[in-house]
Amino acid sequence: MTYNTPLPISGRDPDSVPFEERIAELAEADRLQIARHNRERDGYRNRLGEQPQRAPSETEMRQRRESYPERRRIATEQAIAALFRERPEYRVRRVGQITARLVHYIGADFPSGKLGVPKDHEVEAILDGELRDRSDQTG
Repeated sequence: MTYNTPLPISGRDPDSVPFEERIAELAEADRLQIARHNRERDGYRNRLGEQPQRAPSETEMRQRRESYPERRRIATEQAIAALFRERPEYRVRRVGQITARLVHYIGADFPSGKLGVPKDHEVEAILDGELRDRSDQTG
């Protein structure tokens, strides 16, 4: 009975392997361990290696800030259109019910800002505008 630990690569009993093979396997195990350590060290060093994004200029920030209400209105209109397309029964429901359901139709790109999800008064203004546009077209 032997108390030797198995060889690191092959897992064989060291007493059953010729000395030269044991030395070669131990040397190979050392080389593999050094290579793994170098990969892990490089990975740690470069863990934050992502390149920073370009910072927007003052003009771009101002344009984005000033376009916020329009982008929010357009995104809300698109969410309402998707809701009505998928669930037409919501066309006759109250504004509060429509607003509550819109949460499921706004995407990650929705410009929520400080206001969060669309509010009743925003949805009501959009729906009034749509109803007014439809009556202008038919009349």
